[in-house]
Amino acid sequence: MCITGSATGPAAIEVTFSEQIATVLVGGELDLATMAFLTEQLTLIARRAPRRIVFDLTQASFMDCGSARLIAAAGHLLPDRPRPVIRHARPVVRRIFELSGLDSLCELEDSLGASRQDGRSVQMSVSVHDVRHALTELGRLRFGEMRVEEAMRQIVQTTHAIFSVDGAGLMLADGDHHLRNAAVSDDRMGHLEELQLRLQEGPCIASFDDKVLVGAEDLTTEQRWPRFSSEAVDRGVRAVLASPIPYNQDAVGVVAVLSCERRPWSAEAELALLAFTDLAALLIATMMLGEQQTELAVQLQAALNSRAIIEQAKGVLIGRQGLSAHTAYEQLRAQARAERRKLTAVSAELVRGAVRDGTADG
Repeated sequence: MCITGSATGPAAIEVTFSEQIATVLVGGELDLATMAFLTEQLTLIARRAPRRIVFDLTQASFMDCGSARLIAAAGHLLPDRPRPVIRHARPVVRRIFELSGLDSLCELEDSLGASRQDGRSVQMSVSVHDVRHALTELGRLRFGEMRVEEAMRQIVQTTHAIFSVDGAGLMLADGDHHLRNAAVSDDRMGHLEELQLRLQEGPCIASFDDKVLVGAEDLTTEQRWPRFSSEAVDRGVRAVLASPIPYNQDAVGVVAVLSCERRPWSAEAELALLAFTDLAALLIATMMLGEQQTELAVQLQAALNSRAIIEQAKGVLIGRQGLSAHTAYEQLRAQARAERRKLTAVSAELVRGAVRDGTADG
């Protein structure tokens, strides 16, 4: 028998039951926005009382720590409390279980591409023990036991220490879609903010815009952001790793680390940064859903509103010109730079024009 659940977003779950075993095929991205959907599906499975639960993660491209915790603890919902089986997880997903210590609660079978060796990990290692300890210590920040600004500073300082880098920072978007430093461990993070604001390119912007982890191990040879790379090197910044902070299937900022020397980023380092980004996302979600609207919450809400307008404008260009989402966004940015206008203003004008055209056609 098969039951299927479909989320309003990038995640999907299909469940089959055979000989008292529930096999759960998970696809897409699991994050804070899909956590309620995942919880609902696991509850439905538990009502069937299977003897065992197997998660097939072949099609799961991303998973945050919160979703991994739900999956690892799924066996506790069943009568005999069996350990769930995690099957065919991609290395990036498997390491979430390992870094967070959740591998002790489940059975991790072979990963997709597990035989592939990543030579970078020799040059930049992050202690799994240190990451687990740091996340445990920072766990109390989720429950609002201190002001959000102080909690962000704690996350940044811990990130700096774990990575043994020359700087770490948490950047949040403002209403003009610009990334601003909210907490930094070193003044050199100011270089990232100033250069990217002025040049409108760089690893943090790329991570924020594309909602993916972005790394640059040596800016002296980096071709993706030529103007930023040249000026960053002149200011003593040689390597950067940035991870987007998700909120409601969007991004509201990035957590970034920098090095003054060439720094190959290992898979362990990338996944450790994802774990700290996940913590920042939960902190921000708590703040945004709270009754007290702080100045920072108002800033982020304005950023989300502007992002919605930009997404609508991208949709107009995709519909009219058949562009990809990335190309549509780059076209909007290019127009904004050429006209020396804000990206939100250009996007809003395009959307208003499309509405008028639609009304005239109708």
